[in-house]
Amino acid sequence: MSDRFRSNRLEPIVNLARHGEQEAAGRLGGIRQALLDAESQMLRLQQYRKEYLEQLQQGQGTSCSAGMLRHCRQFIARIDAAIEQQSNKVQELRSRLEEATSLWHQKRARRTAINKAQDKMRQDELKEKQRQEQKETDDDNVVKAARGAGLFFGSLGSAGKISKDA
Repeated sequence: MSDRFRSNRLEPIVNLARHGEQEAAGRLGGIRQALLDAESQMLRLQQYRKEYLEQLQQGQGTSCSAGMLRHCRQFIARIDAAIEQQSNKVQELRSRLEEATSLWHQKRARRTAINKAQDKMRQDELKEKQRQEQKETDDDNVVKAARGAGLFFGSLGSAGKISKDA
């Protein structure tokens, strides 16, 4: 089909919509990966804290100086702060993931709607082309039938009537 068809004139819009959807999908994938990494890091911190506390409790049977105890509490507080910070990062990434998912859904819906509109235009153009071809075929058949009956072998006379030359 040539550029004279309306459906072909939509092609730049289709390409823009497809590109927008692909960009949104890329951002969504990046945020998903960042969220998985952040959740994994948070789980590692929580596991480390748990293991550290278990080791500390196992060592409670032995005498522990006040300085050592203070150091252990400070270290646990730093781990807790890191866990809190990582938890905030995870929450922020979850929020960004929701936004990116919503944007991707919008971009996909837009691309789908544009594709459907272009497909409908192509179907309409095809139907119109088929109607035109059928009309031309019908017109050709009428002319052939008229020639077969001898109606178009004459020439118009001065009064505008067909006269036979044959």
